[in-house]
Parts: sequence; C-alpha cells; structure tokens
Amino acid sequence: MKKFEFALQAVLNLREQEEKSARIELGKRTAECDRIRQKMQSHVALLDRFEEDSRETDWRAYQETADFIRSQNLKLTPVLREAEERRTEATETYREARNRKKVFEKLKERQAEEYERLLREKENKVLDDLFSSRETYKRSFKR
Repeated sequence: MKKFEFALQAVLNLREQEEKSARIELGKRTAECDRIRQKMQSHVALLDRFEEDSRETDWRAYQETADFIRSQNLKLTPVLREAEERRTEATETYREARNRKKVFEKLKERQAEEYERLLREKENKVLDDLFSSRETYKRSFKR
C-alpha cells in the first residue's frame, strides 16, 4: 500500500514559512518595545542613583537631572506608542498567518485519518475474503 501524501503539502509549507516570518517580525517588534521601555526605566534608575550617591543632595543639580530625564521620557513616549502600534499590527499578522496554517494542518489531518480509515477497510475486506475462501476451501474437502 502506498504511503499517505498530502496533495497540498506545498501550500502548507508556504503557510508554515509565512507563519515563521510573521513570528520573527513579531519578535523584532516586541524587542523594539522592550528596548524603549528599558531606556525609559534606565533614565529613572539614573535619577535614583543620583539620589543615593549624594548624601548632601545638590537640589539644583537634582532638579536639572530630573528635568532632563522627564524630557527624555517625554520624547520616548510617542516613540513607544508607535512601536506598540507596530507590535500590535505584527501580532495581528502573526495570528492571521497562524490561522491560515492551521486550516491546512487540519485538512491534512482529516485527509490522513480518512486515508487510514480506507486502508483499514481494505485490509478488513481482504481478510474477510481470505477467511471466507478458506472456509469454502475446507467445506469442499468435507464433501
């Protein structure tokens, strides 16, 4: 008996590649968002270190540093918002690619199950024919 072959395997391979590309793009967009968030957090950590390092805090220098950090984070906020939007788009693209791939995987699975069912039916028919011919053969000798 020949092995099961999925007629649309090439399309499934293409869908798998599309999903992989979308997953990679989503990873890049997520990393971009994380980098921006880390940069914003490092600004805040810089201010915290400034407080810890100086026992007698120079409040003027502290205020200038705080203003600088605030301005840097304000500049990064719209950049982060844009990065989050791109990440959301990449997430949606990935979901769509994954769903398109799943359609073909389920189709392949159903066709493989149908193939196995038909194979079992053929085997059972052959076995039934074999047993019935054997019984017929035995009866012919009893007469």
